[in-house]
Amino acid sequence: MSGDVFTRAQLKAKKWTPREIQLAVAGGELFRPFRGVYTTSQPEGTTLLRAVLVAFPRAVFTGATAAQLYMGKKVTGPAEIVLPHEATAPKDSPLLRMRRSRGIVRTEIAGFPVTTYLQAAADAGLPLGRELLERKYQGKNGEADLERDLSERASISTALRLVLSEAAVGADSELERTLFRVLRGKGFEVRQNVIINGYRFDGLVNGRIVIEVDSYAYHHAEVAFGKNETAETFIRDRWKANIAQRLGYIVLRYTDDDIEYHLSVVVAQIEDTVRSCPSRKRRGVNQLLGSEQQMVWTWHFGITRFQDSR
Repeated sequence: MSGDVFTRAQLKAKKWTPREIQLAVAGGELFRPFRGVYTTSQPEGTTLLRAVLVAFPRAVFTGATAAQLYMGKKVTGPAEIVLPHEATAPKDSPLLRMRRSRGIVRTEIAGFPVTTYLQAAADAGLPLGRELLERKYQGKNGEADLERDLSERASISTALRLVLSEAAVGADSELERTLFRVLRGKGFEVRQNVIINGYRFDGLVNGRIVIEVDSYAYHHAEVAFGKNETAETFIRDRWKANIAQRLGYIVLRYTDDDIEYHLSVVVAQIEDTVRSCPSRKRRGVNQLLGSEQQMVWTWHFGITRFQDSR
């Protein structure tokens, strides 16, 4: 019966007498996390969650509990739940944290009812709620997906605004998230996975400073053994940086190692660049040439020569 959850009535149906149940609890054979609910192992992890649902069938997991389920992390107690206002409330317990709400929006993860990503993040707070949002809304569509989900909410709570203000939404890697999170914490306006004249950039700080974070291993792979995609990326990166410069942006490029080992130096350079260019209005904007108004991968021979072989 390891990890099983039973009600007192179910144990009685299995011919357990009240005295036997009492002795089993005293001897560590059974555990009683909630009134009338028993488990055959310590009430922790998913065993605790199943016990909660037996005791409180209308419970929906939120906060840290929901975040851990969403991210596939080990579930730790106490379990965090939200209940409808009219539902019977549990008594205070070290195994449970409860709040009430009207109009609970729920979904399901691994067989457990949970609140939405946004609600779970708001209830979890920092840093777990931030990590949840960064994982959910990563990559080039991250910001758009977040805006869509936010638009479906009637309002944005103070708790959610706090988590959102520190979340590096739209980043493609943990090192990008680390950098952009620090910049946000210093009060800079940061957008990630930004499109400028058809080209995608990792970040844009204060509307003027373009940030690119590159992996040395990726960009310096040998153009051999079918690795033509790297040659194309190499060309794209240089042309898109040139276009951004000509449109009046300042482009700063860093490697993974720069951020991992010299984050403070990187941040100091970005800060000083912002100070030296306080105006958000870009200067020296050029009229782009005809070739510049076309994406480089549509005309550059260094890219198109490989396309027929794909």
